[in-house]
Amino acid sequence: MGKKILVIGGTGMAGSRIAKEAVDRSHEVVIGSRKLLSETPSSVVDVFDVESVKSALLNNGGAGYDVVVCAHGPLRKFDESGAMIGADTEKRFLTTIQNIAQAVRDLSLSDTLRLVFVGGAGSLIFENGQKVVDQPWFPANVKEEANQHTETLEFLRTIDDLQWTYLSPPGFFQPGERTGNITIGKDNVLPGNSISAEDYAIVIVDEIENNEHLRERFTCATKV
Repeated sequence: MGKKILVIGGTGMAGSRIAKEAVDRSHEVVIGSRKLLSETPSSVVDVFDVESVKSALLNNGGAGYDVVVCAHGPLRKFDESGAMIGADTEKRFLTTIQNIAQAVRDLSLSDTLRLVFVGGAGSLIFENGQKVVDQPWFPANVKEEANQHTETLEFLRTIDDLQWTYLSPPGFFQPGERTGNITIGKDNVLPGNSISAEDYAIVIVDEIENNEHLRERFTCATKV
């Protein structure tokens, strides 16, 4: 039976592919975006405003959603040339996650609504126990973004009244091909350390359908 899914950030690299994968599997998908979209079912949502999030959660003909996928990530800052220089430190990713959690509680949806978060790779752990983000070679311009993802994961791990799941991609995560050649892990960096956004979407929708990682972080990578 198909699920009703709101994909917040559904126009981005990960979100658009998650939405497509879900639609291809006969789920009903609405894109949560800053403005209404003409080519696909959509709902306006400002993740920095709890009331806006609540309105979006109720904006499905009164029927509600089974799953919310949060695929927007930390806000990025760019220089005049268009190069990314880091993540916004004032409008933090944690605030958006806290707002989503508060909206779910305010609407008494804690027992019925699944929350699935597109995570970051920086908090994954090597065999020596060190985090990816703490390595000397980790790119400086994405360190703040990685730290905000880690902050969010730590917050989610304190929550036991919501049905959340957090999926960390590997370090090399970009558009590619849908292969289905995937391996799954928990907190450690997987061999190969890469995956296409298309294969990542498979893992997200598998989780939506199978509910195998409730209240935990897991990861995925292309099988080598």
